[in-house]
Amino acid sequence: MLKKDVAMKKANYSINFSLVLALAMVFTASCDVNNSTRLSFGERSDLVPNLHPIDGADNVTVRVNRNNNVSYFDVNLSLIESGTGIANGKYYGWCANWNAPIDMERDYDGITLYSSSDDRNWIKMNYFLNMRDHYVETIEGAGYKEMQSVVWALIEFNEFDIERDHVLEDVDKEAFHAMLNDVRENADSFEHTDTTIRAILADMSKHETDGKSTQSVIVEVAN
Repeated sequence: MLKKDVAMKKANYSINFSLVLALAMVFTASCDVNNSTRLSFGERSDLVPNLHPIDGADNVTVRVNRNNNVSYFDVNLSLIESGTGIANGKYYGWCANWNAPIDMERDYDGITLYSSSDDRNWIKMNYFLNMRDHYVETIEGAGYKEMQSVVWALIEFNEFDIERDHVLEDVDKEAFHAMLNDVRENADSFEHTDTTIRAILADMSKHETDGKSTQSVIVEVAN
């Protein structure tokens, strides 16, 4: 896992993550339903929030499998260059687009990884990822389905509604709301340290899955 601070490329442009996912939205009710539109980061405007491409992680091969225990996905990363502080290997991951497609056991190549380090727009997501173990210990019913639902809810522009969008079956709504309320009340004071988890975005939108744009994936990388 991450042994030092993520190396950040000093890019002269901003990455609009909200627009990336919003434009990739479709009106289906599954994280891996094959129904979306093909768009890439290169077509985005210079709006916030800012995600920074990680130097040496712009030609990565990404493969996802279902974890369905600790996390929603297991994400395998390979072809990351040395010096990035991110090792090749398996990480916990989360579906970023609840209504966009992705294939299991498929190698998506040429992927760029983006760091959310020091971006205050991502503070709630990073706080949440660092609180997951605590939630499991203290909130009855807090499991991977409830946590995946919180991830979708934190991407607020994607308009995920736990009451309306029945993406996952048998979600414990009390646990979902308990976690989400804690994030909204306490995340603003969160600060990264040498031992915290950071959210990394794997931009998959350059690839097509059954002719549709592939969803992006949030990867947990620990220092």
